[in-house]
Amino acid sequence: MDPRVPVAESEVDAFLLQKFFRAAFLKTEIDDDGDLRVYSDFGCRVYLNVDPDRKLVRFTSVYGLREDASEEDKLRLVNTLNDKVILARFSMPQSDALMADYYLLYEEGLIPYQVVHTFRQFARVVVQSLREYDVEDLVE
Repeated sequence: MDPRVPVAESEVDAFLLQKFFRAAFLKTEIDDDGDLRVYSDFGCRVYLNVDPDRKLVRFTSVYGLREDASEEDKLRLVNTLNDKVILARFSMPQSDALMADYYLLYEEGLIPYQVVHTFRQFARVVVQSLREYDVEDLVE
């Protein structure tokens, strides 16, 4: 598989994405929900799931938040991250969880290199952003 040649949108699923990452020598697993889990060189796990109806691949990384921290401090961190970081969107779906995500459109096809490169950029940006902006050590 040539990493520069687009794959038809009808072929995009978690198993195809797994092939892209294995070709790039990255550790992967497919969970019981059918989501692909990829381990980055930056020390984080990124989940990828395919939305065939909207032609989107969602990249998601989840981190724990200290339970003893105030909700105000946690929300301040989320707001700071969203204000300062462009590539990822941050949210707090639960009081003890911080989530970062990014969506990649694959309408009319998907280039393997684009998926792997986007994954690496996403993982790098998220990890570096947490190191830079989590000055109160809220992320576990």
